[in-house]
Amino acid sequence: MNPIALELGDAGIMAVAKGTEGLIPLDGVNSESPGYALPEKKGLLVGKRAEGAAHLHPRECNNRFWDQLNAETLKPATPIARNHAEMAYFHMGSIWERMKGHGDGLVIAVPGFYESHQLGLLLGIARELSIPMEGIVALPVAAASEPCPEKLLLHLDIHLHRLELTFLEQGEQLTQRDVLSVKDKGLFYLQREWIQAIADAFVHATRYDPLHRAATEQELYDRLPEVLTMLGTQDSMLLEMKEGGHSYRINLTRDLLLERAGLVIQEIHGMIKEMVRHHGREGQGVMLQVTHRIARLPGFSAHLAGPEEDSLIALPPGAGALGALALWENSPPPGTGGNISFTGSRPWLSKQGTAGRHLRVGGTPMTGNRCPTHILCGETAYPISDEPLHLQTEDTDEGSDARINHGPGVAGHCSIQRKGETVILENHSPLGTYVDKDLVSETALLTAGQILRLGGSREELRLIVCLEIHET
Repeated sequence: MNPIALELGDAGIMAVAKGTEGLIPLDGVNSESPGYALPEKKGLLVGKRAEGAAHLHPRECNNRFWDQLNAETLKPATPIARNHAEMAYFHMGSIWERMKGHGDGLVIAVPGFYESHQLGLLLGIARELSIPMEGIVALPVAAASEPCPEKLLLHLDIHLHRLELTFLEQGEQLTQRDVLSVKDKGLFYLQREWIQAIADAFVHATRYDPLHRAATEQELYDRLPEVLTMLGTQDSMLLEMKEGGHSYRINLTRDLLLERAGLVIQEIHGMIKEMVRHHGREGQGVMLQVTHRIARLPGFSAHLAGPEEDSLIALPPGAGALGALALWENSPPPGTGGNISFTGSRPWLSKQGTAGRHLRVGGTPMTGNRCPTHILCGETAYPISDEPLHLQTEDTDEGSDARINHGPGVAGHCSIQRKGETVILENHSPLGTYVDKDLVSETALLTAGQILRLGGSREELRLIVCLEIHET
């Protein structure tokens, strides 16, 4: 099987496939296809072209069908698409035509706020389009870039019509545990605020109002991505509009956009505090992984960086699709190829670096005598915590392999546990446990880079350190 992985989001659907360089162009030359739909006489215009005409036909254009995916009849309905599900069908059909030549199955990473009935509609759309579905995975789980067991791991995204913050629990599996969602404070709200601020600046400086005509209003929206890119790297820029043989210029500043985005930034800080209150420990830092949609908003990363004990990682575009592809290539969840199920957890994969930064394994001189944070068994990194990891051997046709379990009590060949600032191995087997070349019969203090073998087992387990963002 050669799957295609798709990241679903109303701000821009993205896709990747094995063997392709970067993201697949889904919408003309664009790799992101936004969730816009505009009825025409002979069909439904979707994606980038619909977005480019949204403010020329504001009453007819719809950009809520992915956010509010349902089969309820729209008022007013159109002969072409009577509900949001039918609009999503047209959009998905257009995208599938552009990407189906890259693989023979589809894995979709969906927003964390999607409910079961929306997942059912998504599968129904895929079935009607004859798309060979392989699986559905939670986007925050797929996109997560690296383990950080000592910190609270949060995934932050912004969609067209909502903010979304997800708590990811780190254990033997990375699991989506809690999702907070704030409606009507997404990119659509920000765009409207910023366009109004720019128009007000033009009126104040030149008496020219670019919102007095639909064409110039649409032009402002079309140019907004370029404005955001420039103000992401510089404090101010000169913005010029031309109309009727006249030229109008203003000096646009990043601070003006941040001022109009104040309510959104406040909402994000409130969501983070709520997650910390419910799931954090006293003194525990936060690892905030933000999508490229957040990272490319001017000044947002600086305002969200938090105290020194917190970290912020900007995920690359399509991180959800990249992570979903890596998951299915390395460790397809049970049930793929038959009944399609929703995957809300996954193991940490050492190859998961395709979705963000690469997992670096321990060893000198990078880790020195540092305390290990994980033990690497095959392709999976198991986090070391205050609760013991039990290492066992399992007989196979080719010999004896290692297996790791998590739970209370003493079991198996040996156990590994964090105790204060140290990591301790306790041997429970008469065969002993090898730490590098030394046979341990009772206990041993562990450091990163060491190799473990369980008695006569042929498999080697490596103790590793997962680095913080400032250490990479």
